[in-house]
Amino acid sequence: MLADEFNNLYSSLFKKADEYIKIITQLCKKKSGYTRSELTELLKLKTGGGFTRRLEELEQCGFIRKYLPISGRTHIYQLIDFFTLFYLQFGGEKSTFDRNMWMHLQASNKYNTWLGLSFERLCFAHIHQIQHALGISGVGTKTYALQTSSVQMDMVIDRADDIANLCEMKYTRDAYALSKTEAEKLQKRRNELSAALPKKSIIPILITNNSAKHNEYYNQLIYNNITLKNLFL
Repeated sequence: MLADEFNNLYSSLFKKADEYIKIITQLCKKKSGYTRSELTELLKLKTGGGFTRRLEELEQCGFIRKYLPISGRTHIYQLIDFFTLFYLQFGGEKSTFDRNMWMHLQASNKYNTWLGLSFERLCFAHIHQIQHALGISGVGTKTYALQTSSVQMDMVIDRADDIANLCEMKYTRDAYALSKTEAEKLQKRRNELSAALPKKSIIPILITNNSAKHNEYYNQLIYNNITLKNLFL
């Protein structure tokens, strides 16, 4: 039923919709997004007011967001529209549509990966609820994903009170259990963030759709666990 909705949506909103679709299709390839110069280079476009206007219109319509990374020098554009992300992941090839498509997808790694990424984006769409759950609604913050040369951080809440929350987001079918391997990865991310923000205390937070098991690794590293229900309070 939604096979043609993608093109209908963009055509109804934008003249020369194919130019906007090229931008969001490229943005879909990297979950943390691209800078303006990276986009123009990858898309082989001329820099100018027309491209800037298209980015602004996509942002105003809620398809993308613009944010400053930890360096604070160059904005990054990130695709955040849930329907667009879903369509580009699963609906781009109409030849794959069949009555049992969804049943087949649910047993695939592609589907499980999409669940995890969608949960991350859901969390970014509910930043205020996360701040409320942490008790920092009145604190000035900047929130972003962060990628260094060696690690990827799902979400960093950079606070004005000399603290930064390193948020790890996990979608699982059952209660999440932090393993030794994942704990080591989280500690590495914590060390990297501490080096990037040397004047701040780094506090790891776990955000899960279900509850989390309080095992030895959880007790060593995690300060708080926010669950799906907190995002909708």
